[in-house]
Amino acid sequence: MPGTDLELRDWATNFKDKLSLLKTKFGLADADVNATIDGIILYIYCIDIIHGIGDFKKTFATFKRTVFKGTTAANPSAVPAFTPAAPPVTLIFGFEKKIRKIVKQIKAHPNYSLEDGEELGIIGDEITPESMANWQLVLSAQKVANRVKLTIDKQGHIAPEAEIEVDRDGSGFQFLTFCPATEFIDPFPLNSVPQPTTFHYRAKLRVGGVSVGIWSEVLIVAVP
Repeated sequence: MPGTDLELRDWATNFKDKLSLLKTKFGLADADVNATIDGIILYIYCIDIIHGIGDFKKTFATFKRTVFKGTTAANPSAVPAFTPAAPPVTLIFGFEKKIRKIVKQIKAHPNYSLEDGEELGIIGDEITPESMANWQLVLSAQKVANRVKLTIDKQGHIAPEAEIEVDRDGSGFQFLTFCPATEFIDPFPLNSVPQPTTFHYRAKLRVGGVSVGIWSEVLIVAVP
């Protein structure tokens, strides 16, 4: 499967559309095909919402600057609003496993050909526990409103969340959170500890509720 969300969105859209046309050729059960397609539709919706929120944040940041500084052009006539699309009616979870199951069925079927594989986009390296062993994310941070805001760069790896640990006093890393987003604000107030000091953070990717890969490089945040 592709690495980034947008690449996966394009791949999954093609797979979904082609699967409907080829299911009879490979003798796939309607229930399996429909569940896979519904899971893909829900995942695509999630990707669109996340990127829509990102675009809206940029729009609203521009609006905020205009509120503060004004503009030489005409002022906005209304406050920008984020209006998400209606969510899918059917909620199917774990579509990655469903896709892998169907792909195995397709490749094992006597009607399968390389042309089918190219059409479906299923020719290529598989993601295995061995290939995930070296996965590593990158952490960065900024201080916002007396808190540390972490940004999680998954480096294109398809992992639903990250495990974050923190060491604030030199006593060793402690569990902080499981984060499904690309940003996380540590709720610990910076002004509640003697200063100057440093906070240390590290993170690791998680797939299927299990940590994979290796810890990120330790991120050191100076306080204040």
